[in-house]
Amino acid sequence: KPTATSSRTRSYTFPVQAKHDGWQYYCEVSNPGGSVSSNIMTLTVVAAPVILKQPANVKTAVRKLVSFTVKASGEGLKYQWYVSSDGGKSFTKITAISGRTSKYALRVDKASYNGNLYRCEITNLAGTVVTATVKLSVVLGIGATY
Repeated sequence: KPTATSSRTRSYTFPVQAKHDGWQYYCEVSNPGGSVSSNIMTLTVVAAPVILKQPANVKTAVRKLVSFTVKASGEGLKYQWYVSSDGGKSFTKITAISGRTSKYALRVDKASYNGNLYRCEITNLAGTVVTATVKLSVVLGIGATY
């Protein structure tokens, strides 16, 4: 456990490690007239997200339902999917599915979806990770690509 800090310190700072999860802290302030203690606070250490399974490229025909899925570990994860229709030069936030969904599903209504790139940003209190970028290939008939 940590040792006492200087009598003139208003805060206590230290490098947090996973082993500190659940440790409890309080502050005792004293002067010649007496002393008072703060409430006890429990430290919760949250690990940064880790991607366990990346999304995969998808090959499909027009008018089909497809999905991209990522599997990640961590507490309080938030997922934000992005799409690029310019070969990855820029990505646009897919606002319809932001939040807590690790799966992005879409109906391929147009052949122009061919070549779109997708990725997901996963965030929690401890950090952010971004998945690999994956590609949607739209095929015409048997084996022909747009």
